[in-house]
Amino acid sequence: MQGQRADGRGGGRTAKPRRRHLYLVLDDWSLGYSIRKIDLSSHSHPNDPHQLLAAGVRREGSVGEQLLPSAIFRVVAQRGLPMYFAGAFGTKIMAMHLGDDGDEADTHPVVPKRLVTAFDVRTRAMVFCPRPKQDRMSYPFYIPVGNRLLALSASFQLLNPPEPNHPTGQWCAPSWHELPEPPFDSRVVTSYAVHPDGQVIFVSIGKLIAPATFSFQMGEGNMEGRWEPLGDWILPFEGGAHYDAKLNAWVGISTYPDGIGHLSACDVIPGRQGQCLTWKVSKETFFSEDPEEKHVGATLVYMGHSSKFCLVECVCIEDKHLAGRVYNYREESPLPCRYLFRVSTFALKYDKNGDLTAGDSRRVRYYSVPGETTMLLLKYPVAFWM
Repeated sequence: MQGQRADGRGGGRTAKPRRRHLYLVLDDWSLGYSIRKIDLSSHSHPNDPHQLLAAGVRREGSVGEQLLPSAIFRVVAQRGLPMYFAGAFGTKIMAMHLGDDGDEADTHPVVPKRLVTAFDVRTRAMVFCPRPKQDRMSYPFYIPVGNRLLALSASFQLLNPPEPNHPTGQWCAPSWHELPEPPFDSRVVTSYAVHPDGQVIFVSIGKLIAPATFSFQMGEGNMEGRWEPLGDWILPFEGGAHYDAKLNAWVGISTYPDGIGHLSACDVIPGRQGQCLTWKVSKETFFSEDPEEKHVGATLVYMGHSSKFCLVECVCIEDKHLAGRVYNYREESPLPCRYLFRVSTFALKYDKNGDLTAGDSRRVRYYSVPGETTMLLLKYPVAFWM
């Protein structure tokens, strides 16, 4: 059926694209995690006086720090495990924490303890999905590939998007499919990236072992595939990298020894190439340079258009006023810290000299961190752009 124009005549009207937001996941309550939605649009003023804390800390042009919005959803799960969250199918945040019994071999979709929670940020609905195979000795990585999700942990698995709804209206849960196991342990992974064609995944290893990079070529129907070694080098990123079409490069937080706090942009690697292509380190550092702010951890989020990115950095500030309220505090002890999320948005480009830069596009906001948040969620912030 054709759409109808606002004036009553046929012809239809193109629907406006859904506006996206930044979603932060924090383990800031006793039973698990909360999801908070932050509006980073230009008309959302970062310095609303109704949201400012009484302290009103001034940081890099920002009038003060803001209170985080209230939670829009809560997940009951073991706290302090940021690595078990994944973004999938465009609008779903999945919490894939281990079950209570530790035996995750059986993922039967009708057994409640074998299910994981998925929260759809668009519909505000909660659905259940089968749990991937896991064990307590592995460190999971979840890699979105188009509208699919790869899980690299105790095994290597693929989660295809859910099938269309059943005629009865029943939601049809997706299912996990086993892929060939990688020739390395997930605990030694340092970085990963996905080829823009969505058919090749690159994974670098190097934690306490010889550095190396492997590629995985998806097979026919995405159900097969093969791993191939590419060489004794690693991708120049910390964790996952994001492909940006305008730059025609992967972008991630740099691991270059002299580039701490900078970003790296790396040329896309053909699936069978035996060595890494060229890469550049940004002119600017994107971590806080304020001497009063100590870096704790950071996550880079791709905002999906016009080379726009968001860096969620956790910083701590020594607080003399807080020291006065800490029970049994001694003068010779280090000052207690209060923690802030430093959220910076920017657009990357190559300048006339070919250097990677954000120019004057950076905008910075500060948000106070709830005191109950654990250190691992501060060191490895969980953030999604949806």
